[in-house]
Amino acid sequence: MKLISKYLIFVLLCFYPTITYSQIKENDKENNKEKNVEDKIYLSPENDYLKDTSSTNRFQGKNIDDVYKKLKGSKSSIVRNFANIILISGDPSIKDIDEEKKEEIHLSENYFKDFEGLIIDSIEIVNKDIYFEEDSMSTGSWLERTVDLLHIQTRKRVIEKYLMFKVGDTVDPLKLSTNEFVLRDLSFISSAYILLKYSDQGGVIVSVFTRDKWTIAVAGELGDYPYLSLYDENFLGTGDKLSISYLHPAKCQKIGGRAEYVARNILGTFIDGRAEIGVGENNRRLNGSLYRRYLYPGDDFWHVGGGYTEKGDGLLTMDSTFYTSYVEASASYGKTFKINPRDESMFLYGEIGAATKRYNKAIETTEYLNPNYYDYSVTGIRVGIAKQNFFQGNMIYGYGNIEDIPYGFKFELTTGWGYSPQAKHYFYYGCQARYGFYKEKVGFFDFTLKGYIKHTLEQDKWQMGSVELVGKYFSPLHEIGKGYYIRNFINVSHTQGINRLYGEREALAFVSPNARIRGITTPIERLGNIRTVVNMESVIFSPLYLLHFRFAGFVWADAGWLGDDGLFWKNKMCLATGVGIRIKNERIIINNLEIRLGYAIKKYPERGYSIFGISNESRLNINTYEPDRVGEYDYR
Repeated sequence: MKLISKYLIFVLLCFYPTITYSQIKENDKENNKEKNVEDKIYLSPENDYLKDTSSTNRFQGKNIDDVYKKLKGSKSSIVRNFANIILISGDPSIKDIDEEKKEEIHLSENYFKDFEGLIIDSIEIVNKDIYFEEDSMSTGSWLERTVDLLHIQTRKRVIEKYLMFKVGDTVDPLKLSTNEFVLRDLSFISSAYILLKYSDQGGVIVSVFTRDKWTIAVAGELGDYPYLSLYDENFLGTGDKLSISYLHPAKCQKIGGRAEYVARNILGTFIDGRAEIGVGENNRRLNGSLYRRYLYPGDDFWHVGGGYTEKGDGLLTMDSTFYTSYVEASASYGKTFKINPRDESMFLYGEIGAATKRYNKAIETTEYLNPNYYDYSVTGIRVGIAKQNFFQGNMIYGYGNIEDIPYGFKFELTTGWGYSPQAKHYFYYGCQARYGFYKEKVGFFDFTLKGYIKHTLEQDKWQMGSVELVGKYFSPLHEIGKGYYIRNFINVSHTQGINRLYGEREALAFVSPNARIRGITTPIERLGNIRTVVNMESVIFSPLYLLHFRFAGFVWADAGWLGDDGLFWKNKMCLATGVGIRIKNERIIINNLEIRLGYAIKKYPERGYSIFGISNESRLNINTYEPDRVGEYDYR
């Protein structure tokens, strides 16, 4: 009872600010009559408050007079037009914005609907450096000016290649909102907007605004697999990625190196190409692939790739490392079809794919041991129906920039057949159902249920199955003080194995991205086939702004159950809680710097607990509802 009492008290403290400050002022009904969702969001200094109250004025600023004058006085005609679009025409003095500090989460398509069906007469592109005076409330420090001087700006034609429309097309709200997401999703772009205004010819002028991000960074790690990597996500301003790594694994006599090049959006086809080469002991690899992702209903999507890899695998079940090598190849093709003229965001899709893998060196395998290391050849097909839209918000998984959060639904069925020397001939079956939505003044919900199982023909057995349920939630943003805002997050994950075999990746641990307990590692003695994890976090966004670095504190609690009992609460439980701080600059490529303090209320007796941790991992985001690559489900 004492343990339960402590936990309940913590949960109440963690979510007390949301309960206390849940009352939010409503906007003028006329300004929001077409809005389905709303929220209160503080934006970055260059665009402090977003208000979608008219089709031609998308953004308004806090110190709007100064920003307006800078933009209007720009030598660039495109920037002057940008000022007319994002700022209110006529008197630029907006006195009630500071008082209201009001923000909405809104549907991305709403802004474009007033222009639907009009002809695109011209397209203007405003491509700016990392720091530039026209979008800032200050003239910029010497450090910012130096960074801009050293940075190679993204070439204009690179942005042009990412546009999904051209002059002469009609305005398609879904396509333009999707295009905004595509631009903001680019790793070398800090922020992006698509803005419209009426032209003299009766059509529209489309202005595309993007700002670069500092994309050169160094990454490294110490331990059994030390490495040092230098990479650029926007090599020479081309939008491509180049990465060069130095590796010196423990117990290896020779050092190693690896180089990777990713050519993005080749010739404007939205096809990405990737090539990787590695040299050195236990780091030999030569891999390549071409991939086109789904973007818009009616598109096709496909991938083809393969290569040779020799590397060390960390074996969880043996707490050791095994060096393995293999060759692999895979290919798939999918097509989407619009099914509802009134709702173009809904689509059917079908996909077929094949893959093969052959190990030259692997750990011992038998009919029931280490199926993760089987040689295999598989062919699969998948059909599904999905709907995907986006709403725009802020301070969800980022800190200052506008974020596109996908919502909708997806239901798909997968089946395939394959052969391996150990399992012989088999069929596999899978299904997935997912639904996400935003409820005004309640928050965002996302639920996923998927299952998978194999049927071996020679043994006539159903085995290697799994069922996974994942639920994600985040609350509306609430003000708890002048400039301070809070948002709460909950993640629930339950995974259950069905007739699993033995060996590596046939048992679960707290290692999945959706099922981690901070500070706790799973000992070999505690692996199981049933795992349940609950992660709760309250994030407090502060107004502190230092050289474009933002700061957010967080209070967290993680609980997990792992074992083999069908009633998950009867399995061994772990419980930890703590506080931390995250530091993020959204104009540079480096992820969050996270500093965490924690205390294990209940842990495994076989292992200690990591009270203090520093990491640069990015926070988990909401996945899109687009079709994934056809294949077997991962179980870990």
